[in-house]
Amino acid sequence: MGNQAYLLANALSGLGDLFGPRGFYLRRTIIQQLYFTAVQAFWLINLVGVALGLLVALPLLSFGITDVSLQATVMKLALFHQLVPLLTALVVIGRSGTALTAEIGEFKHGGVVDSLQMMGIEPDHFIVMPRLIAVTVSLIILTLWANLSAIFGAGIFNALRGSGTLENFIHACAAVIDPLEALLSLLMIVCYSCAIVLVQARFGLAARNVVELQRNLPRAFVSSLLLCVAITVIFTVVRN
Repeated sequence: MGNQAYLLANALSGLGDLFGPRGFYLRRTIIQQLYFTAVQAFWLINLVGVALGLLVALPLLSFGITDVSLQATVMKLALFHQLVPLLTALVVIGRSGTALTAEIGEFKHGGVVDSLQMMGIEPDHFIVMPRLIAVTVSLIILTLWANLSAIFGAGIFNALRGSGTLENFIHACAAVIDPLEALLSLLMIVCYSCAIVLVQARFGLAARNVVELQRNLPRAFVSSLLLCVAITVIFTVVRN
């Protein structure tokens, strides 16, 4: 944890470089990572969100719970602040996290990191910081979209079963959202992104050759996932 805290602090200390001579490359890296992490995962997250909405709505209707306010409360407790952010983080870890580890590992054993240091450029500023920003923004966008997809999926299912209109369900879900809980969820997502990027970067930078990099990929995935689960548990306890 100490190494990751140092890596985070060192990466964030390079935010000023975004507006310096190397700002163009850093901003381009952020845009590329945003495209890969957020845009290319759009349809996958959409399907995950709709599926989660259906999985919550189906048992509620099976037990005769047709009150949209009660359904919206269950959606808030089960999905909005727990399952949806965690599963979105899982998708990001699986798609972008492992790719990030592989990319940084290639930089490490390919000599890119050493070359940056020889030129007087801090690798954490040049490699870790733009990816941290991009993954954070992507995770916020994807989590929001997954929640909207879950609401849409559950609302459509309700409408098809004759338990209410989609518009009424959307209004009921909007009514149960608490600004403080939304802020806590936002903070949790930021913690997710820090955990994902820092763990993946640490394992990538620790790889001294291709064989070690291949061994580090599953370790980085499991470590990131466990850390995100621990963060979810901590924030759930804080809410209660």
